[in-house]
Amino acid sequence: GKRKVSEIFSYIFDKTTGKFTSKVIASYPILSAGKTGTVYVSKSQNGNYISVVYQKMNSKKEPEESDCILLNAHSLETVWQKTATFQDEFYSTFRAVTNNGKIIFVRTPRSYKETNYLVVIDPTTQETKTIEENFKIHQPMSVSIGTKDYLIAFNYKDKGIRRGDFGYVMFYDLEQGKALFNNEVEGYSINNMKEVLFRNVFIENNEIRVLAEG
Repeated sequence: GKRKVSEIFSYIFDKTTGKFTSKVIASYPILSAGKTGTVYVSKSQNGNYISVVYQKMNSKKEPEESDCILLNAHSLETVWQKTATFQDEFYSTFRAVTNNGKIIFVRTPRSYKETNYLVVIDPTTQETKTIEENFKIHQPMSVSIGTKDYLIAFNYKDKGIRRGDFGYVMFYDLEQGKALFNNEVEGYSINNMKEVLFRNVFIENNEIRVLAEG
């Protein structure tokens, strides 16, 4: 309104008192009605962290800036906060948070001649991770085996016969910066799917079971 600010609030309900308490996590200026920026919220698979990413408005010629806030999911207290800046022609399409408290950006090219890449953000670093093959990944989910972080993401390859946007599923090692496998999805029709949402992941012995909704 007249204050021309966009604020992100956290609300906590106390069952013992039956009341809500709230506080402002972050506040950003509203430049105009069409330049308010966009907020993205993700929760880690283990339920320990929530990431709040505020992407500021920018033109194609300007660097893309996103304020990253990592919250403790149990207390909603800030664990760390940092601004991520990207100078290239790519744009961010998806964001995820790992079980170890890092925020992942998927950077997508404006041209089909280039491939996605990943950026891992933590309190001290902003590290780029490449994807060897030229395939376009969708909303990834981060999982852990021991202390190591991995990404699971549906995707499609830009070469060969395309089986819709979700024809393959990738398992990516964030430490190595390498896709360990990218398997074709078989057994059901996916050509007309518009979106796939991860509901849960179960890791046991040598099996990873993914519950997803298309």
